[in-house]
Amino acid sequence: MTDLRKLLHSLDSVEAIECPQDFDPDNIEHCARRVYAELRDVLEAEWLANKSEYTAHDLAMQNVELEFVEVSSVDTSSTKYSVRLRHNLIAFEGWDQVDDDNQGVTIVLSVYRQAVSGGSLLPSVRFSNFSDADGNTLATVTAPDVIPEDFLTLIVTSLERNGCVYVPFQILMSRYEGVLRESGRIFTWWQRYFEC
Repeated sequence: MTDLRKLLHSLDSVEAIECPQDFDPDNIEHCARRVYAELRDVLEAEWLANKSEYTAHDLAMQNVELEFVEVSSVDTSSTKYSVRLRHNLIAFEGWDQVDDDNQGVTIVLSVYRQAVSGGSLLPSVRFSNFSDADGNTLATVTAPDVIPEDFLTLIVTSLERNGCVYVPFQILMSRYEGVLRESGRIFTWWQRYFEC
């Protein structure tokens, strides 16, 4: 944890507010897409293995829809239909879908959406515009408490294997004490590296 805090301080510079000079958006997106593919494959395999156990409420929470698909047949005397499940267990948001300048790309984990008073928690894997000296992108998981521990471990492993530095969300939510603290608009490390 101390090393991560040192890293956050070492990247903090008044010359690099939104992104560092060596910012490489293609590298960040390529890394994020590899992580996304790994997580998607695991979630889809798990979902398909357990789909008979889901209730209608589970399907609605996971944004799963039944889609009736007409199957073409050489025999025109009858029309056959099959049911295909369309789901949104996980989604990738690239640079073209980003609102915050410093957000980077996001992997939305809809499968772990959790209802809370006044709305829902929607966990995600977020990638920063900032990287360590070796080019490893800073990344974190929002709402980590609603993600099963084994899947959170899988996320961290995938991030590290694909060239990212995992920074726990709790560290990012700690008080910002960097070079921009006098600006009065940055209060946490999260704001500094993921919302600036």
